[in-house]
Amino acid sequence: MAAAANALHCFRPPDRPVFWRMLIAQARLYQGLVRSRATTFRVPVSSQQWADLLRLEEQEGFRWRSPDDGGAPLEETLAVTDRYLQAKVVTTWQRQHP
Repeated sequence: MAAAANALHCFRPPDRPVFWRMLIAQARLYQGLVRSRATTFRVPVSSQQWADLLRLEEQEGFRWRSPDDGGAPLEETLAVTDRYLQAKVVTTWQRQHP
């Protein structure tokens, strides 16, 4: 029963692509929060600054795809999460802080 309840048990990105995208988006948000704690942090004002804040560091550690695996390449997953974060985080921030 515990294994059935554990979302990460035997997890493979090709088997659960939406969950994988959610994990990548969460990693990017976490890394952005860590970067925002720097003493030199400034709230982003341009699209490029937002992209820099929400970039995924150490991408090779997130590259699960092998030639025998199915599923989307990491670049596609990053593009999808870019659009999601732009729509949800950046747009929301800009709307609340005109």
